[in-house]
Order: sequence, then C-alpha cells, then structure tokens
Amino acid sequence: MQKQTHVAFSLALASTAAVLLSYTVYEYVVAIVAAIVSSVLPDLDLYFRHRMALHNVNVFLVLALTAYTILSPFGHTEPVIVGLAAGYLGHILLDMFTVRGVAFMYPLTSRRLRLARLRSSSTVANTAITVASLLIFAYSSLSIAVRLVTMLETLLPTP
Repeated sequence: MQKQTHVAFSLALASTAAVLLSYTVYEYVVAIVAAIVSSVLPDLDLYFRHRMALHNVNVFLVLALTAYTILSPFGHTEPVIVGLAAGYLGHILLDMFTVRGVAFMYPLTSRRLRLARLRSSSTVANTAITVASLLIFAYSSLSIAVRLVTMLETLLPTP
C-alpha cells in the first residue's frame, strides 16, 4: 500500500481506539501522533529485506517495550502504545493484503503471510482504503471534539 494509505488507516485505528478507551483530548493527540509516526516505520526496510526485516510482530514488540520502558516514569504510556500499535500493526495488516504479503514472524520464520492479492500500487484499493479510513477518523475526531466542547462548557461560568 502507499504511504498515505498507511497513515490514513492508522488514523482510523488510533482515533477509534481513543474514543473506545475514553481518552482525553491530550491522550487522543498523543495516540494520533504516535500512530502517524509508527505507520511509516515499517517501510524503512524498503531497500533491504522489504516486508521482512521491519514488517513483523517481533520488531513491534521491541518497539513497544522500549517505548514503555522509556516513558513509564513519566506516565501516560498507554496512548503512546495504543498509537504505536495502531500505526505499526495497521501497516503490517494492510501489507498482508498485498500480493507479496509480509514475513509476520520474521526472524523466526521467513514464511510470508498473505490475506489477499491486492497490488500495493492499486489506485482503486489505495483510494478506497484511504477514503474509508479518513471518514472513520473524521467521525472519531468529531466525538473527541464534542467531548472537548463539553469539558470547556463546564469550565465557563454559567449566567
């Protein structure tokens, strides 16, 4: 899939998780930023062992554990981990629908997991996933915006 498709899909996953987990606006933003950043990380292996070296659950686990270890003294680690999961695992999930698939358990096995046979360059597939993802993101963001307005209303004095 294309970069914008991965980013849009991660936005949909992270924003939906944030709403379901009743995140504050701050936690929502943290999860979204983590999702955007981590949604493009797996493609750093583009020029070496593509869809193997970084397109696997083991790298995600190391990344999540490292983030948790570094951030846990400061608190609020959950939104970061949720965002990382949405971005990184969402990227891997989308690439499982491509012709090449991904080596999900690499380096334990090089066997590729493929759920469908979409071409990663398919304009139709990328557009459909991106549009659907952005609609979900917009709906989830609206829910967070309503929560923010409600919070602000409680801070304002009533006449």
